Amino acid sequence: YLDQYADCYWQLDPLYQVQFSPNGSQSVFKTDDVIPYSQLVNLEYYQAFLQPQDLFGELVIRLCSEGNVKGAISLQRRKEHPGFAQQDIAKAQLMVPLLVNIFECADNQAKTDTERMLLENWMEARSEGIILLNSDCQPFFSNRQARAFCFQMNNRGKPVAESMIPADPPLPGIVLEDCRAVAEMQGRTDSRSGANRIVTLTNDQRYYLKYLPLSATMEPDNPYY
Repeated sequence: YLDQYADCYWQLDPLYQVQFSPNGSQSVFKTDDVIPYSQLVNLEYYQAFLQPQDLFGELVIRLCSEGNVKGAISLQRRKEHPGFAQQDIAKAQLMVPLLVNIFECADNQAKTDTERMLLENWMEARSEGIILLNSDCQPFFSNRQARAFCFQMNNRGKPVAESMIPADPPLPGIVLEDCRAVAEMQGRTDSRSGANRIVTLTNDQRYYLKYLPLSATMEPDNPYY
């Protein structure tokens, strides 16, 4: 029956347009708030879809936030059961804010995860090495180039195959010291200035290191560098 509804019967459902209208004023309503039962039983929707399932009354909970319809929950009762009453509507109305909050949290989390994935993919594709640290100077992201640099620094510049580089090599001591110095400087002033350093490895490879404090968008209330 759900497949049949999705294929065609939603177009005949007298409650469909009401439950998904962004201009609807009611968060909860029942069938007879939209159409009297005396008219419902004469519709093809009732005779061909509801009646074979022995369904009659319906209670709809609309999940809306700031004019956006996130969805709707439909509760059905059989004809021999008591119809939905005002007490049922009152109970459902108490649930609406909680349900909307659940959907909003899930939606925001999905957006955050998507944005994080896009940002990480962009940073992974950069030619520069990038490392993100939280306010405790603990790295929570590094791209391939940065991991290779850290591994070389920790191994005195010895060349190594990319397959041998671990997924989370420790920060070189000098880099960690610089990060802590930048963090302390931000704690003493409102300035957002960073620091720079040029490092020469034993194989004469030279690296330019740049330290920048960034906005706390990935970890709220926890700035990263």
